[in-house]
Amino acid sequence: MNGYCDCACRDCFEIAIGKAGEALCSECEEAGCEAAQETECCVERENSGTIRVLCEPDGTYTVEIESAFNWERIRGFKTREDAQQCAHEKATIWGLEIDNDND
Repeated sequence: MNGYCDCACRDCFEIAIGKAGEALCSECEEAGCEAAQETECCVERENSGTIRVLCEPDGTYTVEIESAFNWERIRGFKTREDAQQCAHEKATIWGLEIDNDND
């Protein structure tokens, strides 16, 4: 049955129009993805977002990550320096900017 369905590309979470398990979203069609579940998605999606170092009321620090592919809070850093080091490591991994207004 045709209609709105999940994109048949293995790594995609977009909506497609067509037969479930066979239809690809427009981005996957343009990128040349296959409906087979064995291949990786060919669409290069940009990961945008920010990382913040927050001071908690109890004096500890939290690293907050908000992006297109990830939302995470890492709590319990005893020093700002430890939290900033974690933030820089995560920024490198995820390709995100650090929001220095909060640290």
